Amino acid sequence: MASAAAQVTSSVAVRRNGRVVARLSGASKKFGEVYALRQLSLEVRAGELLAVLGPNGAGKTTTVEILEGLRTRSGGRSIGLRTTSSPSWPR
Repeated sequence: MASAAAQVTSSVAVRRNGRVVARLSGASKKFGEVYALRQLSLEVRAGELLAVLGPNGAGKTTTVEILEGLRTRSGGRSIGLRTTSSPSWPR
């Protein structure tokens, strides 16, 4: 029987062949003079599971909100889960 690590490595390799469902390329988000994100690039393919870890204020929620189309970027490009440019709720 294969080890758990070998099974995970194998299934990740298969998932990388899926279509891109979310992408950030050089994305930045600035609140006043403070950057929540600076030149962030990442790609998520169909079937992949992505965990975003970091301390408070590291930009985790901002990253997800940009991918969801709930927050606009200050710079860079994104392909996310929604195509609308405005939030679905008033702020």
